[in-house]
Amino acid sequence: MQLKIIIASFLLLIGIIIYAIVADNRSDTEKATDAVREFLTADGELSTKEQELLQDIPGYVKLLQREDGWKEEDKPLMLKLYQKSAEKGDSRAQAALGSYYHDIHNYPEALKWLELSAEQGNVGAQALLGSMHLSGEEIPQNYEQAFKWLKLAAAQGNVDSQLGLGIMYYKGMGVEHDYKKALKWFELAAEQKNPMAQTMLGNMHYNGTVKQNFKIALNWYKLAAEQENADAQLMVGIMYYAGQGVDKDYHKAIEWCKLAAKQKNSGAQTMLGNMYYSGEGTKQDYTKAYQMYKLAAEQGNAQAQATLGIMYYDGQGVDQNYKEAYYWFTLSAEKNFSAATLYLGRMYENGFYVKKDIPQALIYYKRSIAQGSKFACPHVASIYEEGIGVKKDTKKAIEYYKKGAALGDEYSINKLVELSANTESSAE
Repeated sequence: MQLKIIIASFLLLIGIIIYAIVADNRSDTEKATDAVREFLTADGELSTKEQELLQDIPGYVKLLQREDGWKEEDKPLMLKLYQKSAEKGDSRAQAALGSYYHDIHNYPEALKWLELSAEQGNVGAQALLGSMHLSGEEIPQNYEQAFKWLKLAAAQGNVDSQLGLGIMYYKGMGVEHDYKKALKWFELAAEQKNPMAQTMLGNMHYNGTVKQNFKIALNWYKLAAEQENADAQLMVGIMYYAGQGVDKDYHKAIEWCKLAAKQKNSGAQTMLGNMYYSGEGTKQDYTKAYQMYKLAAEQGNAQAQATLGIMYYDGQGVDQNYKEAYYWFTLSAEKNFSAATLYLGRMYENGFYVKKDIPQALIYYKRSIAQGSKFACPHVASIYEEGIGVKKDTKKAIEYYKKGAALGDEYSINKLVELSANTESSAE
């Protein structure tokens, strides 16, 4: 589950809000009516075609306040009218102008109109302002302002702002980490069938942020997955694969992962690659595994990049190609993926594609160990034990075999037994 992907999707949803209708807001309607009347009586502002469009003031006020904005051919006329109405203080027109300027990347003008609208309580303006301050992509990031506006919009029931507040509490963005408050806001958004909030609730119950409960997690994931949330579909697939909160079922795992993979979810593509590679729930197929890993690797998935490198290294499902292997290992290792770092060590130790370089191999092996790899330990140990490219050092060899044994590496465990027996034999 990639939270960064969820936050980005949330900000995109907020960004496309044009403005919110405030039911029966007489004050705004009066302001809009005045603006239309003034617009109609102004000399030289309207073409003949535009005058024909404005057949009655009440009808056009209704058009001005409609929720879905305006048609492309009406845009020049509508912009003029929104400007007039916004200047009269119509919060809905102010919100619409703010959104328009936001969409064309005129952020100072967007802020001007959105703030005027938000101060009057317009929920759409508040939500968009909150998202802009939260993302920091369009204006300087300001968590205090983000929290202020998102909270006001969330209190009016704005689902995306409820989700945003939940994320702020979950991540500790400008506020203290508070999983209870995060849970509260995610639940409010989830009750409005927001799939991202449902997915976040699934995450919290899955990873134990609240009391771990796989069945509850699966329920939330399924609700979001049924709304085509790709991250949720992946998690449902993972839970069927692992038998978490449900009986293990590889076929259902594949079905859900395929749905997510169709949406270009790199985690799902990698998961499918794993299952084709190992033959779990399906016939082993290195070609299909390669195809899935390639799709995910091209999106920057570190595990897929490493496994793709291994397939090129070993010639599985593709012709052996050390150059390609090195390329994918390097990309993955840059993301600190331990398996890729380990294989770079192997390439330098053996001189595959690169010039043989034992000191460089040791750098990669030791880096892989620091990243948590048990498999790199015996490589370092054997180099010191045999004195390959370095001074022979049995003490260091034992040190790294012990590290590997502590991490559960069987080869390291056996070597320690062997070295211990040799030491006792020599002593006799």
